[in-house]
Amino acid sequence: MNQLDKTPVYQRAQNWLRAVRWHHLILGALLFGVTLRLIHFGFGRMLWLDEATIALNFISRDGGDFFQALDYRQFAPPVWMMLSDGFWTATQNLEYGARLPSLLAGLAAFVLFWRMVQERFSPAVVFITVFAFAFSYMPVYYSAEIKPYVFDLLLAVLLLKQGLRFLENDDWSVKDTALLGLTFIAGSCFAMAAPMVIGGIGGVLGLKALLERRWTAVTIIAVSGVVAGLIYLIPALSAFQVQIDNSGFDEGGTGHFFNRHFAPFPPTSLGDFAWYIEIIQDTLTPMVGRESAYSFVIMLVVGSVIVAKRSAWEVALIVSPIFVGFLFSAAQIYPIISRLALYVLPIAMLMAAYTLEKLISELPHRTKWIVFSAVLLMNIGSVTWYRYNHFFTPSASPRDISQELMTAAEEMEPDETLVVTAWTLPAFLLYRHTYGLEQMSWTVTDRAECFFAPPINLEDRGSVWYLRGQHEGPGPTPMSETFDLVVANSPKSLNLTTVDQRLDRLETNAIAAQSDSQITCPQRKVKEVYLKGGRPPTLVEE
Repeated sequence: MNQLDKTPVYQRAQNWLRAVRWHHLILGALLFGVTLRLIHFGFGRMLWLDEATIALNFISRDGGDFFQALDYRQFAPPVWMMLSDGFWTATQNLEYGARLPSLLAGLAAFVLFWRMVQERFSPAVVFITVFAFAFSYMPVYYSAEIKPYVFDLLLAVLLLKQGLRFLENDDWSVKDTALLGLTFIAGSCFAMAAPMVIGGIGGVLGLKALLERRWTAVTIIAVSGVVAGLIYLIPALSAFQVQIDNSGFDEGGTGHFFNRHFAPFPPTSLGDFAWYIEIIQDTLTPMVGRESAYSFVIMLVVGSVIVAKRSAWEVALIVSPIFVGFLFSAAQIYPIISRLALYVLPIAMLMAAYTLEKLISELPHRTKWIVFSAVLLMNIGSVTWYRYNHFFTPSASPRDISQELMTAAEEMEPDETLVVTAWTLPAFLLYRHTYGLEQMSWTVTDRAECFFAPPINLEDRGSVWYLRGQHEGPGPTPMSETFDLVVANSPKSLNLTTVDQRLDRLETNAIAAQSDSQITCPQRKVKEVYLKGGRPPTLVEE
C-alpha cells in the first residue's frame, strides 16, 4: 500500500465509490438535468430578437387575434400563443411568466424520457441516456425561451412512450387508446412539428390496428387524427401560410431561408447528396454539439438495425417521425431546421440506448469502460456548445443589449438620434422604457447609406448613435477609428466611438464628400401600441 492509500481522505473516497450504485448515478443525472433547466430559467435573461417579436404580439393582441397572421414575420400555434399570453397577463412578466409554459414542458419531457428508458433498459444504459438528455443543449435552452419548440420535444417523448407500450401489450384498451387520441389533439394545439410526430407514430399504430382488426382502436385513432389535423391545418392555412407569404421566407429574402432547408429529392447531383450530409450535421449540432453529432448518427443507424431484427413494427414506430419529416421537406411543405426538428432528439437517444444495451450485453466485463466512453462521446459536443453560446454568462451573449441601452441613456444628448437596426428593433421596443429612453429621438433602418439621407441625414445632425444586435445588417464595421463608406460612388468618412462593437457614435469628417445621388431608405413602420407613449421613429412610412 502506497502513502496515498493510507490517507483518510483517499480511504473515505474509496469507500464512497464502492457504495455508489447505478440508481445513485441515475438520480444524480435526473437532478443535474432539472437543476440545469432551473438555472437557465432563473437567469431571466433579456428577450432577444425571436422572443421579443413573439412578446410584442402579446402586447397588441388577445384571444382570437392569435389566429391571424402575427406581426414581425412570426408564426406559432394560436393555442400556444393564448397559453403563453395568459401567463404573461397573469404575471406581467415576460422573462419568467411568459417562459413558464416552456419550462414546465421541458421538465415534463425530461422526466417522461427517463420513465421511458427506465422501463426498457439496464441501469447503466439508463444513466448514459438520461445524462445525455439532461445535458443536451437545445432541450435546456428552449425550456427557457418564449417559443413553442420544446412542445415538439414533449409530444415526441409522450407519443413514443405511449406507442411503445401499445406494441408491447396485446391488450389495446379503450382507455389507453382514448388517451392516445387526446394526446394527438392536445399535441396539435401546441406543437409546430405535430404533423411529423402524430402522422408518423399515429400512422404506424393505425396501420397495425387495422391489420389486426382492432376496430375500436382504428376508429379512435382515425377520428382523433382527423381532429388533430383540422386543428393544425386551420391556423396553418389562415395564419402560418399568410405569414410565410408576407415574410418572403420562401421566395428569397433571407437567403432562401426555407428553400435551403427543403430536401432535394430525388438527388441529381453531388451537391444534392452533400445536402443530406450537411443537414444531418446542422440538425444535430445545436442539440448535442458538433463533436458528438456523428456519434449519435452511428448509434441511431446501428440501433435501428438492432431493433429491426427484433420487430419491424417497433423500428417503424420509432423512426416514423423522421421519415414523415423527410417527406414534408421533400414536398417543400415543412423545412428541416434544428429548432423545428427537436422531435429527432428522443429518437436518436432511444436508438443510442438500444445500441449501448447490445454492446454491454456482448461485453459485460467492459461495462464501466463502455459507460465512460459513451458519456464522453455523447456529451463532449454539448460542452463546447454551451461555452460557445455563453450559457453560464448570458449577459455576455451578443443577444443581450442591456449594456448598449444603458450607455445610450447615460451619454446621448437631447439633439442626437439613435438609429436602430431592424434586427434589434423588437428588443429595443420592449426594453427602452426600462432604461428611461421614452423621449429619445430614434428611427429604424436596414442600411448604412441611410445615415446620409432623410430622416437621419448625418451631415445635418453632426452625430447619431447606431445600435446593432446579433444579426447585423449591412452597416459600418468598426475596424478602426475611422471608416470610409462609399455611397453612389461618393466616399463618406465617419468617425466612430464604439461600445462593445455594437453601439457606435457616428460623426462625419469635415472633409466628407457630398453626394447628389438619390438614396432609397425604407423604414419600418411601428404600431402605436408598441410605443407605449414614447416618441415614434422620425419616419414611419413603409
